[in-house]
Amino acid sequence: MKYIFILSILFISFVGKSQTQTNVDSTLKANPDFVTVEGIIDSKNATKEGVYFNGYILHLNSDQLKKYDGEKVKVIGVVTVIKGLKISTEKLDKKSKEIIKQGRQKESYHFVSPNITLK
Repeated sequence: MKYIFILSILFISFVGKSQTQTNVDSTLKANPDFVTVEGIIDSKNATKEGVYFNGYILHLNSDQLKKYDGEKVKVIGVVTVIKGLKISTEKLDKKSKEIIKQGRQKESYHFVSPNITLK
């Protein structure tokens, strides 16, 4: 039982240390896969999917959206690409009706755990 308690305290201190700005900056310099985008967040561009921001989609909760609405921000993070539907020949069902696919025709770019700072 003592070992579990000691390990949990070490784990909590490690997680707390890993979130400091120094570690974020060193990670950004070491990993070139991070994308940096600057612009103004507008709540009018919000959908169920997220907020459209300079060609990317930011996943913000309502509190974050209120906080950053109308503000010029710098967003840093890894971008995930979600592939769009391939344009192909029509596929028909048994009744000769076109099968309609759900989804986007184009690729969409989503920030994964973005670091947002005010400019």
